[in-house]
Amino acid sequence: MMPFWRGERTPRTHEMGEKVGALCREVAVGSGDPTLLDWLRAECKLDPAAAESLRDYLAKQIRVAGAIPDDRTVADRDLPRPGRRGRPRGAHTVRR
Repeated sequence: MMPFWRGERTPRTHEMGEKVGALCREVAVGSGDPTLLDWLRAECKLDPAAAESLRDYLAKQIRVAGAIPDDRTVADRDLPRPGRRGRPRGAHTVRR
């Protein structure tokens, strides 16, 4: 994922957010497909280690949050903060 925060020096464009989101969605949909790593290497020009890393990172996101934020999905979860009351929320969205 490519993080985005308001005020970051070089913000991510809407178009870049859509492309990253679409890639995340495609990887999530194909996560059980044995040809996923080959697709990532061919289409995204990733070396084998990078393809595995992306697949594993997004699989962990699904385990932790139950979804991958993508160009169609908002993933929202509680973010625990030791010593603080209440639970702030974290949300990943495509910025418009």
